[in-house]
Amino acid sequence: AGPCDSLKDVALKILQKKVATIPIVHSSSQDGSFPQILHIASLSGILK
Repeated sequence: AGPCDSLKDVALKILQKKVATIPIVHSSSQDGSFPQILHIASLSGILK
């Protein structure tokens, strides 16, 4: 997921992929190389 995705979109990705967490990543380069993890989102964290 990216930093511009809404919490709803992130929650849907977690449910669709059937995973416990999903990384929120950002890359400052044009080609998407060198992504940086900004946050690890979990469904329980979103629902708090």
